[in-house]
Amino acid sequence: MGIHNLTKVIKKYYRPAEHPLSFYRTKKMAFDASLLTYQYLVAIRSDGAQLAHNSSSTSHISGFFYKIINLAEIGIKPLFVFDGKPPQVKSEEIARRNERRKDAAEKYSEAEEQMDKVKMEKYDKRKLKIGKEHTDDIKSLLDAMGVAYTISENEAEAFCAALCRKGIVDYVCTEDMDALCFRAPVLLKNFVKDSVAEYRLDEILRDMKLEFDEFVDLCILLGCDYAGTIKGIGPMKAETLIRKHRSIENIVKELQVTDYEYEKARETFLNMKNNVEVGFVGIDWQKYDRNKVFEFLKEKNFDERRINNGLDRYEKCRNKKEQSRLSDMFKKKSK
Repeated sequence: MGIHNLTKVIKKYYRPAEHPLSFYRTKKMAFDASLLTYQYLVAIRSDGAQLAHNSSSTSHISGFFYKIINLAEIGIKPLFVFDGKPPQVKSEEIARRNERRKDAAEKYSEAEEQMDKVKMEKYDKRKLKIGKEHTDDIKSLLDAMGVAYTISENEAEAFCAALCRKGIVDYVCTEDMDALCFRAPVLLKNFVKDSVAEYRLDEILRDMKLEFDEFVDLCILLGCDYAGTIKGIGPMKAETLIRKHRSIENIVKELQVTDYEYEKARETFLNMKNNVEVGFVGIDWQKYDRNKVFEFLKEKNFDERRINNGLDRYEKCRNKKEQSRLSDMFKKKSK
């Protein structure tokens, strides 16, 4: 879900840098794979990039297939991070989501009986839940294509942020702004577009004139997965209160609010632990198996011509990298 209205609040003071995708060539990036899976499952792709004859149930596979190829063509080294076990503090939000999905499923059935395609499409997205089968599909594809991935101990965006802080990756790529609350030094948004938005945490704090703890408290007040909001406090008022009182403790005391549970949310953002040891970031061409990729996609009823076209593009990246490596070796020997 991210942080409600955080982008709007930040942009009052800070403008993210914008760069073309090519700007990030050779960089290492951690991607929130669970969020990507969801985005691809709900997306109605209009670019003609679907591989399968029955694309509705395989859009996540198609999305990852082309994303990996595009990243390889740019020269970006990816590490896909999947969600692990959600923290206990998120249980209420998960319960609410399950209720919303149940309600959407009922409304979808009603729309189906009425043959209302517009409502069917609307509620089909809302009832969607990422299952183990979806995650297993993506892992199988990544294994066959030789692409690095890992599973977080908890939230993927927190793990990505820790990887970036440790210098294991250069950037965190996610549409969820709460990665900033987990201290992601640099966050990239709109990565599917020609112009990528680059948010730097230290610059955001500087321009907003906030300490990090104050920034986290502001995000909690705006609304996050780990805590509700205070009735009557919207984005503008939340920011005003933080600037005046500097902490949620002072705010609830001033407003005489006694039932706002925020402590666990703050603890989660500030102290979530992650073992960020990963062995590899990028594409291991030694592990890439064209036949395995082809057979996997074929079993999913993907169009054979498009599979081969995609893999031909992918293998050109390997050949280009090999030629570059040999060229570098020759230059060193000739010196």
